[in-house]
Amino acid sequence: SNSGVFTSNADVFNTAGIRVGFDNSGTVNATSGDTALFAGGSSTGTFHVAAGALLHWSDGDYAFHAGTAFTGTGNFEFDGGTQTVDASLSSASTLDFSSSLTLAPGVILTSNGMLNAAGSLDGGGTLLANGSLGLSGGTINGSMLENSATSTATHRGLFTGYSYTLSNGGVFLNHGTFLATKCGK
Repeated sequence: SNSGVFTSNADVFNTAGIRVGFDNSGTVNATSGDTALFAGGSSTGTFHVAAGALLHWSDGDYAFHAGTAFTGTGNFEFDGGTQTVDASLSSASTLDFSSSLTLAPGVILTSNGMLNAAGSLDGGGTLLANGSLGLSGGTINGSMLENSATSTATHRGLFTGYSYTLSNGGVFLNHGTFLATKCGK
């Protein structure tokens, strides 16, 4: 558990991995390289990722509660387990997800976009993309993905095959520019 300041200075060839449950009510600074949380936990604190650094949640379930903040210009990535957000949360940097992202009636606001959005968006909340948005497969299950900028959907077809599927009242709402591209046959 962290209630103070936890700083990770990983190098570009190795991942600084935390393999026990990690609760954060303080500040986590990922200053360089790749930092991974592998065993779940919860947060009411700040995660700061410096330019060129990556902080990712790779396994286990993680809950982001009121007070959680994503700051910095590095990358935040959800690539394993289930991440649950039960209060509004904003990110000024890149947010990637390829696992399950559950949004209670709350909003994640990304001003610089999401890359590799390929997971399951669940729970009834809204994921609002104000920066560039890349869609490459997954499900919007009872939630809303709202695009206000430029987005690109790649793979076999719009909302079929390897692209996004809408289920249980899931909604994709576009206010910006949407480009559907096809990869392969």
